Amino acid sequence: MFLVLLACGSAVLAGPKIGVLGIGLCCDLVLLRLVNYIGNISG
Repeated sequence: MFLVLLACGSAVLAGPKIGVLGIGLCCDLVLLRLVNYIGNISG
C-alpha cells in the first residue's frame, strides 16, 4: 500500500518537478522506512 501511494504517487503527481532522481529517491526511502518499521516484526 505504501509503495503504491508514495512511490507511484510521486511519479504520477510530481514526476516532472522532481525528475527521475527524485522518483528513485522516493522509492528507495519508502523501502528503507518499511524495512525499519516492519523488519523487527518479521525477524
